[in-house]
Amino acid sequence: MSLGIDAFVADLLKFSENNNRQPLYEEIGEILVASIEKNFREGGRYGVGGGGEFVGGPTKWIESSRAKKQSGKTLVDTAQLSTSITYEATASGVEVGTNKIYGAIQHFGGETGKNKAVTLLARPYLVVQDEDLEEISLATVKHFRGIDSV
Repeated sequence: MSLGIDAFVADLLKFSENNNRQPLYEEIGEILVASIEKNFREGGRYGVGGGGEFVGGPTKWIESSRAKKQSGKTLVDTAQLSTSITYEATASGVEVGTNKIYGAIQHFGGETGKNKAVTLLARPYLVVQDEDLEEISLATVKHFRGIDSV
């Protein structure tokens, strides 16, 4: 009995070569940027995975001393970081991030300042939520269903 796996793989490869996935990656970029903006509005939405990586979850950021003093919000004093989140989609993928040089230390935490005298807490904001993954899955199914068969 033959399952015709070779023909299936050939069709799949042909399909993937002919398919322009950039519109899908643009939609994924929009989903992720909107979610990250929500992370800022809500003061953090993260957890820590089994490997120590930041994952989506209910944990909020520890309030910064500046936010406490000014009755403001952590990481949104001037909103430069939150409004700098963008995406770049190509035919082969999407990248989401910031062009702000201080973005990484705000996300991961660490020592900064003269002689590394200041320690910033990690306040992960580039975090993918479970609902984002669901929305991305739906967008992916919609994208591939909309493509004519090979």
